[in-house]
Amino acid sequence: MDDAKNFVLGIFQTVKDRFGNPLVSAFVVSWAIWNFRLLLVLLGSGDGGWQTKITYIDKQLMPEWVDWGIHGFLIPIAFALLWIYILPPALRTVAAYHESSQNKTREAIFTATEARTLSAEEALNLRQVMVKQRAEWQSEKAEIVQSLENFVKKLESANEGLQAANAREQGLAKEVASLKKEIEKLKEPPPRTPYNFAGKPTKEKAAALGLQLLNRNPISPSSISFDGFPVNWPWMPTEHSRFNIPHKRLIEHPLDEEAIWGMFYLLRKYRGGGSPPQAANEWAEVFRDAGAKRPDALVRHLLLHGVLSGNYEAPEFSAQQTSSIRWLQQVGFKETETPKQQ
Repeated sequence: MDDAKNFVLGIFQTVKDRFGNPLVSAFVVSWAIWNFRLLLVLLGSGDGGWQTKITYIDKQLMPEWVDWGIHGFLIPIAFALLWIYILPPALRTVAAYHESSQNKTREAIFTATEARTLSAEEALNLRQVMVKQRAEWQSEKAEIVQSLENFVKKLESANEGLQAANAREQGLAKEVASLKKEIEKLKEPPPRTPYNFAGKPTKEKAAALGLQLLNRNPISPSSISFDGFPVNWPWMPTEHSRFNIPHKRLIEHPLDEEAIWGMFYLLRKYRGGGSPPQAANEWAEVFRDAGAKRPDALVRHLLLHGVLSGNYEAPEFSAQQTSSIRWLQQVGFKETETPKQQ
């Protein structure tokens, strides 16, 4: 069913395409005009039916096959070719000639009008119009010149104002910079001298360091004391007490009891020389044997406080790194005897 439908649609499309061609269309129109009598016989009612019509056509209109060739094809195709190839150029030529003639006519009329001599009244009116237009032009010119002069004055005034604003801005910038310097000076702490720990009472020294002391011994035995007093760990100096601590690496991170114990242990163990370990795991093993609870964390803390140098994989210890440990001993920190941690 679909194949039959597609076949019929294809035929209709072909017929449509053919009749859409200019030559076919012209041929059909020419054939219909030239053979109008044949069309009247075919389409008219008449008497005798189709047989009578066919007989009439064969005997009266188209008695010979030559008539079909001449009247049915040659004459209509000749008119179609004439319609397509001869008539359009001819019409184009006629249209171009007609338009050219119209242009020549208009040019002749314009030339004759321009060459016409003006009368005295027309000349007077024309002169008055020219004088009026010149006066208007002079007035407009003066207004334009005045506008330009005003615009230049405004530009000069704006430029002067901009220069004055720039000068004020520069002055303000200098004033702001001066005020900032004054503020920075005001923010600076007043000049003071570091606290002298020599011979001072324990509580006074602890206050200078921002250190909190315990009135009684803690439940677990401590490994580090301050002038014999137990300390509340971790120790983080206050901003005020930082001024009295010369070794800044000690105050960059909180100090706990185990870290200070590790410092004292290094000073005691390697005071006379010896060969310290070369790797982090070896250091951790040394501290573990000495009783440290967290030997790996202790190695990291000593690196942060500058007692061990280098990196975590291969920390180093030398005599130049004992100044902060000695200072802790001088101000009052001491290592106590504690049982080895298992």
